Amino acid sequence: MSVELRGTDLRHWIIGEARKQSPVSIRMMIASAADQGFSFAGRPSKVISDALRCERRRGRIVRTGRGEYTLGTIPRTSGRLIDQRLSQLAAAAARSGRQERPAA
Repeated sequence: MSVELRGTDLRHWIIGEARKQSPVSIRMMIASAADQGFSFAGRPSKVISDALRCERRRGRIVRTGRGEYTLGTIPRTSGRLIDQRLSQLAAAAARSGRQERPAA
C-alpha cells in the first residue's frame, strides 16, 4: 500500500522534489512519486498541477516553461518544517513498503 499525498504533505513533497532537481517537470514528479512509494487521490497530473498553483502564489515555486518548475524563495523556518515533514513522509512510505512485501 502506498502513502497517498494530498494537501500540505503534497505541497511539501513538491518543494522537496524541486530542491533535488531543478527544473522539474510534472511528468518527472509523477515518476518520482511512484519510485518513492507515494500515490495521489485522482489524476496525478491534475493533483500536482493544483498543488503547484498554490505554491506559485506563495512564491515557493516558479514556472519556467510549460509543465516545468523550479524552486522559488522559501523562508528558513518554513524550510526546516518542510524538511521535517519530508523525513516523516519518507519513513511512512518505507513502513508502507515493508507491509506490502510478503513474509519469507
